[in-house]
Amino acid sequence: MTDMAAIGSTPERCDLLLIGAGFPRTGTLSIRTAIEAKLGPCHHMQVAFQKNELATWARLSERGWASQKEEVLQLLSPYAATIDAPTMMSWKNLFETFPNAKVLLSVRDSFDQWYQSVLATVYVMYKNPRSDLKLLRKTVESMFGSKGIFQGRFEDKKFARKIYTDFIEDVKRTVPESQLLIYNVKEGWGPL
Repeated sequence: MTDMAAIGSTPERCDLLLIGAGFPRTGTLSIRTAIEAKLGPCHHMQVAFQKNELATWARLSERGWASQKEEVLQLLSPYAATIDAPTMMSWKNLFETFPNAKVLLSVRDSFDQWYQSVLATVYVMYKNPRSDLKLLRKTVESMFGSKGIFQGRFEDKKFARKIYTDFIEDVKRTVPESQLLIYNVKEGWGPL
């Protein structure tokens, strides 16, 4: 495992120093605050809202990484790090693009705790038919939609648990231990 203090001393610096691979509702806003205090600007869903980027992220969800890579990399160019949706849904593509970056896998105490939080917040917004949330729904389509991470079956808790667990294991298998920090926000900023 790594700590964020070692990031600044990485011999071959890349544009993106830290890639968040954890799901939303894992303390990402608090983590963003810590990252920005230690590394600099961090892309988060709040940024996507504030900078009117949802259309770009929605296109990425619809068309895939290959067709949107350059546009996404341009959006991310001012940032030292990413955390939360929508970037976490492309964490693997970002890691392939920035192989020297560290990866932060944010987690909750349990799947059940995380699931209830997402079900009551992000998923409610995704399912809401209000037109002003249309771009948000399209943005998180790559998480909840039929072609997304949860294959349109997020309400099937048993299935969602398997996908959640498999996703976390995939991050652990893919990222070398020296570049991976598995972090629960309840640990405080110390591990970061």
